[in-house]
Amino acid sequence: MIELRITTPPSVNHLFATVGKRRVKTRDYQRWIDMAGWECLAHRQRKVSGPYRVVIGVPRGVRGDIDNRIKPVLDLLVRQGLTDDDAACEDVRAHRIDGTLCVVNVEAVEASKQTSAGRVAAHSDALSNPEPCEKRDA
Repeated sequence: MIELRITTPPSVNHLFATVGKRRVKTRDYQRWIDMAGWECLAHRQRKVSGPYRVVIGVPRGVRGDIDNRIKPVLDLLVRQGLTDDDAACEDVRAHRIDGTLCVVNVEAVEASKQTSAGRVAAHSDALSNPEPCEKRDA
């Protein structure tokens, strides 16, 4: 399992700008990538291979929708070599937390828990608070 405390990423609305006909990373996004990258290195975490789930804690003082913070975090995990590919993310959750740093937990998903019913059961066991939005019959 990986646990990181990193600077809160910019909103997905502020990651890219259009320059002519091209989309480029904004200065704020590039600065965050660099800073959060160093923060990840300081944690000295091992890579999670294969399917994984992510829980992201976003500080309450951060304005905007918390779901706009998911993409930059998943991309950072790949960029830092902590996960293979964000397409391997089976489950993601974002919630508000007290504090000033973004808290990211990454956990491998066992092969036996990769069915849709298994993911729902594993997720509700792993997270103490809210129930899954919907429960699927096996």
